[in-house]
Amino acid sequence: MKKLIPLILSLLSVVVVVIHAAAVLTFLQTTSDTTDQTTYNFIAVPIGPAAADRCVVVTIAARRASATETTITSVTIAGNAAIIQGQNSFVESGADSVVGVASLIVTTGTTADISVTYSGTMVRNLISVSNLTGAGCTTIADVEISEIDDPSVALDIPAGGAAFGICLGSISAATATWIGLTERHDAIIESLTIVTGGSLAFSTIQTGLTVGCTLSTSTSGETGIFVSFSEASAAGVVVSPIIGGGIF
Repeated sequence: MKKLIPLILSLLSVVVVVIHAAAVLTFLQTTSDTTDQTTYNFIAVPIGPAAADRCVVVTIAARRASATETTITSVTIAGNAAIIQGQNSFVESGADSVVGVASLIVTTGTTADISVTYSGTMVRNLISVSNLTGAGCTTIADVEISEIDDPSVALDIPAGGAAFGICLGSISAATATWIGLTERHDAIIESLTIVTGGSLAFSTIQTGLTVGCTLSTSTSGETGIFVSFSEASAAGVVVSPIIGGGIF
């Protein structure tokens, strides 16, 4: 028996398989405000069923009637400061286009007040809200911006993660087509601005995935931001004994 032990150990390998929680992404709605404001307050916005890992993701688009670069200075969800995961300000043709993505873990409630504050007075603003579970909320894998007609980027997305994008153009007579992500909304604000958004959860890793939006009519002030959220922490570890020292 003692002679068999070294032989058995030499044939036995241990493979550790890390299992990640599956991400579930639900697009909920868009809400817009056409008044001129520095802070926009959206009251009792649906955020989906409560969950311990519910990540509320807010994508943001706004216009300023001034050739002045403007920033999103704060976003709050249910009275708490959200993380601004990325933003871009693009000045063209005498106006400024601002896009951004913010997120926060919100464990309770099915609605929340959402506020967005800017460094200057905007003339219109839109937010879209999604519910993400089973993925990271505070750790971002990649952020890319685009300031070209038909904004498009190469985005890295981890397995078990999710990606969001939002594009803005200063025209109303247009529709959008998305690549890489599922189109979630087209919205015309004040008959002057189109805002379109896309998102998708991924079970496999994506390296340099082409994501973007194509508008049916060329406009000025086109810009987009695209953000990928990391995978959640490992849901568990499975230890598998493999005989013969290999994986079959």
